[in-house]
Amino acid sequence: MGNDEISLKTAAKLSKWYGEPFLMYPILQETELILNTSDKNIYNYMFSYDGWRNAPKLSSRKEYRVLEGATHADELFYLFSQQWFSSMFENRMIDIMTTMWTNFAKYGDPTPEVTELLPVKWLPTNSSMPTMLVIDQEFSTMPLWYNEGLRYLRQVYSKYRRKL
Repeated sequence: MGNDEISLKTAAKLSKWYGEPFLMYPILQETELILNTSDKNIYNYMFSYDGWRNAPKLSSRKEYRVLEGATHADELFYLFSQQWFSSMFENRMIDIMTTMWTNFAKYGDPTPEVTELLPVKWLPTNSSMPTMLVIDQEFSTMPLWYNEGLRYLRQVYSKYRRKL
């Protein structure tokens, strides 16, 4: 945050510093643990879609609402019916999300085949090149440890955390 004072204007920067060690790092570390101890497929994703059903974001302070992307738990409002949020303008993302989650429940694979609705194959992550699917207007993939802050946390925790 540099020399910025903590205020509502800098709250978004502060939330990043809170979110990485308490939300993202544990998820990524758990993924590595499962990769090293199990032969089960793991499908990691980052929901970045910014739409009309992003309820947690839309109900937050205006300083957060103007930021690009999604916030924690926004994807849930594309998976479950909401009486207070219309599906208007969001039918495509609702169809994408419910299809992938249904496919995973039925087949153990969110994208058993590439279709017009699901144009990208969501591959499970692996230890040699851990990646995640980015769910947005366009799908893409990115490295699991996608920024320097997360890689730094990984290095610090690996070195200093209590070993069993």
